[in-house]
Amino acid sequence: MLNQLKKLSGRLSKNVRLLRWYGHLRNRKSSLFRGLLFVILVAVGTILFPRDKISQYSEYQVDTIAPEEIISNDTFPINKSSQEYEREKEEAQYSILAIFYRDFRAESDAERNIVIFFNNLQQFRNLERDHRVIQRRMERSPADSDTSLVNRLANLEDRSQNTVTQLKREYNIDVNNPNWSFVQEMSDNSFDAFKNNCVRILQDLHAIGLLSVSKNLNDFEDISLTLIENSMNRTRNINEFFDKDDLNGEISVRLSTVYEMLSDTISVGLETIRNFLIPNIKYNSGRTDSLRNKASALVAQTRGFVLINEKIIDKNEKITPEHFQKIESYREFLESERQLQSTFAVILLYIGQTGFIAIFFLLFVIYLYRFRPAIIKNTNKLFVIFLIFLTQFIFLYLITQKFGLSEYLLPTTIASMLLTILIDGGVGLYGTITIAFIAGGYMGFDFSITMYVFTGGTAALIAVRHIRRLSQFFKAILFIFFAYSVTFYIMGIMRGMTLGDISLTILRFSLPNAVLSPLITLGFLALYETFFGLTSDMTLLELSDLNSPLLRDLAMTAPGTYHHSIVIGNLSERAAEAIGANSLLARVGCYYHDIGKMVKPKYFIENEPDAGKKHDALAPSMSSLIISSHIREGLEIADKYKLPEVIKEFISQHHGTSRISFFYEKALKKSKNKNINPADYCYPGPKPQTKETGIVMLADGVEAATRSLKDPSPARIRERVESIVAQRFQEGQLDECDVTVKDLRQITESFIQILSGIFHVRIEYPEREKEKYSTGNNGKGVKLAEK
Repeated sequence: MLNQLKKLSGRLSKNVRLLRWYGHLRNRKSSLFRGLLFVILVAVGTILFPRDKISQYSEYQVDTIAPEEIISNDTFPINKSSQEYEREKEEAQYSILAIFYRDFRAESDAERNIVIFFNNLQQFRNLERDHRVIQRRMERSPADSDTSLVNRLANLEDRSQNTVTQLKREYNIDVNNPNWSFVQEMSDNSFDAFKNNCVRILQDLHAIGLLSVSKNLNDFEDISLTLIENSMNRTRNINEFFDKDDLNGEISVRLSTVYEMLSDTISVGLETIRNFLIPNIKYNSGRTDSLRNKASALVAQTRGFVLINEKIIDKNEKITPEHFQKIESYREFLESERQLQSTFAVILLYIGQTGFIAIFFLLFVIYLYRFRPAIIKNTNKLFVIFLIFLTQFIFLYLITQKFGLSEYLLPTTIASMLLTILIDGGVGLYGTITIAFIAGGYMGFDFSITMYVFTGGTAALIAVRHIRRLSQFFKAILFIFFAYSVTFYIMGIMRGMTLGDISLTILRFSLPNAVLSPLITLGFLALYETFFGLTSDMTLLELSDLNSPLLRDLAMTAPGTYHHSIVIGNLSERAAEAIGANSLLARVGCYYHDIGKMVKPKYFIENEPDAGKKHDALAPSMSSLIISSHIREGLEIADKYKLPEVIKEFISQHHGTSRISFFYEKALKKSKNKNINPADYCYPGPKPQTKETGIVMLADGVEAATRSLKDPSPARIRERVESIVAQRFQEGQLDECDVTVKDLRQITESFIQILSGIFHVRIEYPEREKEKYSTGNNGKGVKLAEK
């Protein structure tokens, strides 16, 4: 998985302009580059620092215990809670009744339209009646059916059809529908009575009032309304009026009292009246909303005051909702006072925030200078540390300010794990402390957030400090979740929260944080390794595979060198464990430190016992050049196989600038101490820069020296090891790596312990006859004696 991420990162890195700028800048004066990173980090931290948080009283919550007494230093209003304020605004709005007005014009228009409709319907009836009369006459006396009657009949049909079309177009009523057939057969008196009944019912309904909206509309929280009628406002019950849902039943009832069982008449009457009824009790939504908005605007956001020197809450008193609202009001009052301060005071605030950010990063930088000077010199590592902190600032801003999510979702453990894996555990721990205090400051100087971040980050770096497999990231999930849970339970209990609330908060925030952070760390790890050439333990594990093509070539081409590398790998690993260095890095560095000897393996005695004869035929200076060239050739092979920079350091530094003394002494004898430049007989260096490369230098010399002992007794091994270590120390080869005298004692003891095991004294058997057995034809052993 990690390899796939690194390959993807490698493809992306080819066109990244930021890396080009970074590479150009870091080649400038390194101190300027380091200072610029510090300034940018502090500036970004200050810019993203929350402006709406005030440290005082932000940790107070309902149903918890007040840690201190609070006394107001000024008079301030008590703000209503958001829920209380919204509730009162809603109550104020609906204290204003919905406003309706009676539309008399709508009533008159409806009555006029229904009368016109019945007049047109009467005209249609007349046409149909004349049509039937002429048609019957023609049927009785076909001989009298002249052309004039035929033309008149056709004319009546056309006029009748036009009337039907007009009624359907203007009133959406189809009088040709079979339900309307009885209308054509009614007498004029019956028709007039039907007409009058329909008009009367329409007038009665308008007189009562037809609402323009449904009674179930959400605007009507109250059954009362205000009706404007004849310039007078009257409060009426909404159920006194009809709405469209009431019409069918009301009209049917009224028609039934007149026509009883005449279903067709009732159906046609219902259709006609509904078609011409117009809502005349109309809802004035604009006026209603305007008055309601004015009423809600008059609702005060405060209720009462806290006077100067008035006690808000006593120490150790349980915080009630009323206490909490006073405390919140006091905090908001102090915040508003701060915002009204002078420009000078605002500048002082920015200076304070900048100082807060700067002091923690300054302490972090001092830690690096004092205890990790190699990191300060390594611009790649320094820039990665800068990016890790910068990423944390962005997470802080996005989660807590941009999206307003819980601070318990902050993935600060990502920084802890990345710093530990890519740099070391000490930097990871100090970086965690730095982030914990800054996160607490961002959240209103909340100490609980500092503890939450610190415990989670510490658990994360413990889980991945000696990472050897991907499964340790899943182990990190458990460690982080456990640390978060314990911390949150402790803080929750101290705040008076119930165990149920604590557990729910942990499941909502801590669990997803613990699960996602290690997975995100994997992605960042691949990016940083690819872009900046850093090497994690995961990559070192890949390089430790003895079946890799390069190590197999070394075993085949230079078997003595290969064996030597394996032995000092064991020595270095044990020594690194003894002093707390990276044992995996030391072992893997040993595997590759002498790969340059593959070019001329026969000139090195561990590969060719007669290598001395080859050098006898050469000048000492040439022999020295061949021996020292395995450094340069090793670096070339490392470039060919794309080994990480951290492995190349072992190749270039494992001899430091020490002298090739054998050929130097040989040259002095041949030239009789004249015209010999000591620099020609020294390795190019540099000296070891880290504990791990220093250990390998010592292991390389110790292994070669003890291998040459004819009688490797424990005493002689101790003497030789202590001699080699003291010699390297006195030559100043360890001056540039942070190995202490105490470390040297521990390294020496670990070397002696392992070498004594390798060269342990074996039991010397007395001279005696050794018996051999061979098998004869009879299958029995035949004893053969020999001295």
